[in-house]
Amino acid sequence: MTATATTSQTMMPRSINKTSIAAVLLLLLAATTTTTTNAGFISKEKQHHLQSAATATTTADKATASTSTTKLNSIPNAFDVFTSGLTSMCRLPNGVNAMSTSEHSSQSAPTLTQLPKFKRLYDIENSRACRQIRELITRYDICIEEVVPATTASANLPGGYAIPALVVEQIVAETNKPERLILNGVQEITVYLERIFGPSKQKKIIRDDDVVAQVMDKAQDAVDVLGSFVAGVFRSGRGEVLSPAALSNELDSTRKPLILYSYEGNQFCRLVREVLTELNIVYELRSVGKWSPRRSELAVRRSDGSTQCPYIIDPNTGVEMGESKDIITYLYKNYAKYTPPDQMLEWASANILEYMKPLFEMLSPIQAGSNQENPEIYQSEIIRATREIKNTVKEHPVVIYTYKLSPFCAEAKKILEEQLEKMDDINVSIKEVSLGSEWLPGFMAKGGAQTRQALLDMTGQSSLPHVFVNGKSLGGLFSGLLPAIQDGTFHELLKESTQNTKYDDLMTDTLKTQELISSIKEKAAAQTASLQLNFFDD
Repeated sequence: MTATATTSQTMMPRSINKTSIAAVLLLLLAATTTTTTNAGFISKEKQHHLQSAATATTTADKATASTSTTKLNSIPNAFDVFTSGLTSMCRLPNGVNAMSTSEHSSQSAPTLTQLPKFKRLYDIENSRACRQIRELITRYDICIEEVVPATTASANLPGGYAIPALVVEQIVAETNKPERLILNGVQEITVYLERIFGPSKQKKIIRDDDVVAQVMDKAQDAVDVLGSFVAGVFRSGRGEVLSPAALSNELDSTRKPLILYSYEGNQFCRLVREVLTELNIVYELRSVGKWSPRRSELAVRRSDGSTQCPYIIDPNTGVEMGESKDIITYLYKNYAKYTPPDQMLEWASANILEYMKPLFEMLSPIQAGSNQENPEIYQSEIIRATREIKNTVKEHPVVIYTYKLSPFCAEAKKILEEQLEKMDDINVSIKEVSLGSEWLPGFMAKGGAQTRQALLDMTGQSSLPHVFVNGKSLGGLFSGLLPAIQDGTFHELLKESTQNTKYDDLMTDTLKTQELISSIKEKAAAQTASLQLNFFDD
């Protein structure tokens, strides 16, 4: 995977055009400058809360993304890999290499008897400020016990904290007791880390009379600032807000954090971290930048002995895997309400199909034969189709009406199958009724147009897919199925249907038993009568 990363990175310089630079300049003009906190970094918890009014302004970094609190993103595709690679290129050489042993500063904090424990990082993946801190984490080869997504819609960020926020536990030499620090904002965290590990970058010594070197140094700083903004633009919309597919906007205390081997500059690691952020999943970050000694640990864990990232361990299930695509699929399957459909379908549904509804509703009765000479034939066919629909949705707990060539129908069926697979305690199957290949004339199956019109008369919706659960119409993919899964309606209806089925089965068994008892009584009575006749005859 890292080989692919190298390939995409070599293409990057030619990809940045004047338009990209102009967009960045506009962003720079519109953006407010990052608010910095006081240089003091040994802030005890009580002292921090007294300073919260001053540090809270750094929460502007949290709003690098959209103002929307939730956003449905699909599984990352090849374009996502490409733009993630561009983001990595914008930040080179940051976030790639771990500091070598020879580079470590010999100066350490005199008040500490051992290196601190980095307990928790409140983070937003596509936040410019958070990215700067994660680059330092890669540089200093730090492990974070818990990386906690802190998107706007999540309930994870405590009051008074600013993004990014780092919770540290250290032993103070004078007391030999642990002290917990809460560091807020880029400057406060950076100052603390540099005191512990040394400068993150080597300082250049430039002579006062060397004008060229001074200009080049300032230009390099300007490019670094521009790159930090462009990096966020390339991944705009990802790793910023909570997904509607997330199980909850709160932390699950019963679940152990996942373990992720990752480093900031790897585009495949970024894709996984974005999904972890969107699904509100807490994870332990084990930094494995290049030259990190932890890479040998990773090589032992991987079956192929390589050090490719990302690599994830789920202590809740015992699963370990190393391909970004497999990891993301696993996360959606086990830690989300559903696997989101393609974003292009959602866009088409909202921006194209929504405006075509009047056309569909106008054509539907015509295709069903409303303009034929004998209207009674048309009415009888609609009545027949309506009766078939009612019987079908009554007999089957889950029914979906589809077109064979519709990507919307294919996605809806896939999500239904995924939901039923997750519900181990419910054993039902999906009844699919295909109305043909598509809604266009000549592509619909025999009787399909009449069924479509009957659906329109019954529910007010002519477009497919159309999902029914427990006899109730949910509607289409984005208009009904996904909202029903998100608010729990789908699962409630499904449980009700199984309870109804059990009740119907019980009543059927009771009736059969009663019929059997009646039959036995009749046979016994007939035999008794026969014996009495034989007795009197004798």
